[in-house]
Amino acid sequence: MKKLLGILVLSFLWCNVGLSDEIYLSCGQDNKKEKIYIVFNDKNGFEKYKIKNVYKQYNFESINITQYYVELKRSPRNWKINRYTGLGIVDVAGDTWEYNCERLDKIF
Repeated sequence: MKKLLGILVLSFLWCNVGLSDEIYLSCGQDNKKEKIYIVFNDKNGFEKYKIKNVYKQYNFESINITQYYVELKRSPRNWKINRYTGLGIVDVAGDTWEYNCERLDKIF
């Protein structure tokens, strides 16, 4: 009976290890109404924005989360978002743009 209880407890712990919360961001520029929406956790994520009035979604190839920054990469776009100020810098093939990113409570 003790072995069964031990297996049960370990299986609950094992199932909970891989879960991580998704983070939802809304990023925009001061002079534009259009927003870019970003969803990620520590393993995968995507960005979503309008092109000709239709939302397109693009998956990130790599995600790196450090103490100060979140780096989200997909060719040719690379995001670097400051975790404290919300300033997001996007590098697209050598050209850079700044965005103000805010955390969302809900899925958009």
